[in-house]
Amino acid sequence: MLIVIRLLGFFAIATIGASLLAFVVTRNRRWLRFALQVLRLAVVAGVVLVLLYMVERLL
Repeated sequence: MLIVIRLLGFFAIATIGASLLAFVVTRNRRWLRFALQVLRLAVVAGVVLVLLYMVERLL
């Protein structure tokens, strides 16, 4: 389960970094919105996975 959380973090950081780089190159604000959406999704998924991990440890 912990490897899933790490992979999620790695892919989210890589995607956000690539989106910010694309924004710097193109100055298209669509890339900033995409980076924000990825950040929101990663935070929500991370919280859900951490909560599932905590419940698993309690049981």
